[in-house]
Amino acid sequence: MKYLIALAVCVGLAVAGTYEKPPIAFIEDLEVDPDPRIISGSVAGVGQFKHQVANRFQVSGGTSFCGGSLICDSWVLTAAHCAQGASRFTLYFGSVNQSQVTEPGRVTVTSTQKYVHAGYNTGNLNHDIALVRLPQRVQTTDRIQPIPLATHRTGVNQRLTVSGWGRTSQSSGVSPVLRYVELDSISNDDCKRVYGSSVVINETLCCKGRPEHSTCNGDSGGPLIEWVNNRWVQVGVVSFVHAAGCASGNPSGYVRVENYRNWIRNTIAGTCTLPN
Repeated sequence: MKYLIALAVCVGLAVAGTYEKPPIAFIEDLEVDPDPRIISGSVAGVGQFKHQVANRFQVSGGTSFCGGSLICDSWVLTAAHCAQGASRFTLYFGSVNQSQVTEPGRVTVTSTQKYVHAGYNTGNLNHDIALVRLPQRVQTTDRIQPIPLATHRTGVNQRLTVSGWGRTSQSSGVSPVLRYVELDSISNDDCKRVYGSSVVINETLCCKGRPEHSTCNGDSGGPLIEWVNNRWVQVGVVSFVHAAGCASGNPSGYVRVENYRNWIRNTIAGTCTLPN
C-alpha cells in the first residue's frame, strides 16, 4: 500500500481525516524519529523570495499553517488541502522571520475568499491547488513581488528550489525563519513506482532531494520554482511527501502549475494581470 502525507503544519488541533487509499496524515501525526537527521536548508535573505507568502488559516479545530505564493497583486496560489475547510486566512507578505512581532517591510492581509479546484481529491491529493483572493491589492516593494507562472513542462533532472517555514528536522516544529533547499526533478514513472498511478498523474511533478535535504523545508501550498531565461518562475505547488517521513529518501510531490494556467486565468479573470 502506498502512503502520503499532506505537508500542512497544524499549530492548533489536528484536522487530518482518515482515508483508505492512501491514508493521509499531517506531519505532526508521524511518530518522532528517534535519531532525527537535520533536513538541512539554507536561511533565506531579505527579499530573496519576494513571492513567498506565509498562510495561517482558521479551521474548525484551531489554526493551521501553510505556504503560498503571490501570483498577482490580489491573488495567492496555494494547495487545496490548505484551503478546503478554512474559514479565514491571515497572509503575510515580505516576511522572512515569523518570530518577529513587528518585522520591517512585512504586510499582513486577512481574507475569507477561497477557490478550491473542483477536481481536488482528498483521497489521493489529485488537483491539490487553490487560490485565495485578497480584499485589497498588495503593493510591490523591494520585499514583495508576484512570481510568473511556468508556461513549460519541467523535464527530468532539473534543479528546482522550494522555500518555506517548514521543519528543519523530522522531529522539529515550524522554523521561525524562511529557508530554502534545492531538489532535482524525477520522472513521473519513477514516482509512480513509489506512490502508484492513482496518486501520480500527468499534473503531478515529483522531486528527490540530495542527502539530508527534503521538502520538509517547504510548507504545503508553497512554491517550487525554476530558474528559466534569467528569472524565477513557479513550476509547482508543494503537495505531499511519503508517510515514512521527510528524511526517508522518498520523492516529494507537487502540482504542476503549467497544467492549471487556464483554470487560474478563468478564476481571476478581470481582477488582475499575471506577470509575464
